[in-house]
Amino acid sequence: NSTGGGTLSGHPWSSDRDFDGIFASPRFGSSEGNVGYLTQPDIYNDTLVFVSEGDVYATNIANYQPSRSFNAARITSTQGNVLTPKVRKYLVAYTATYSGVRDVYVADLRGNTPALRVTYFDSTYGAIHVIQWLSDDEVMFSAFSNEVGMEDMR
Repeated sequence: NSTGGGTLSGHPWSSDRDFDGIFASPRFGSSEGNVGYLTQPDIYNDTLVFVSEGDVYATNIANYQPSRSFNAARITSTQGNVLTPKVRKYLVAYTATYSGVRDVYVADLRGNTPALRVTYFDSTYGAIHVIQWLSDDEVMFSAFSNEVGMEDMR
């Protein structure tokens, strides 16, 4: 890999292509001064998810060495302020403002399906942040109110 770092090979969201230019994925580590700007990290086994520039990214840290950098795969790529990702197995839950109100979404790191919106708040604030996974199919989150609307079935 010409990016001078680790690889995500063998993982469902991996790519053996080298991304450069405007579509570059953030790199983290210390190789050649490539230190990415990442916030709100969460780890499950060898999977690290984090927020960078308003999107959620994921990478595998199984063989992390401080002298090497790793590429990260972007999980979200739409407008909407994404916050507080929490990973469990191959799922990542996060909040985003895609509809104008902050709601909870779940994305599958294996790809093939769009993120699933799991809350439908009517209040101005919506969901504040994802706290943790309670089980493989339950996510705990906080909200300012319990004003929930019906799912838009259009």
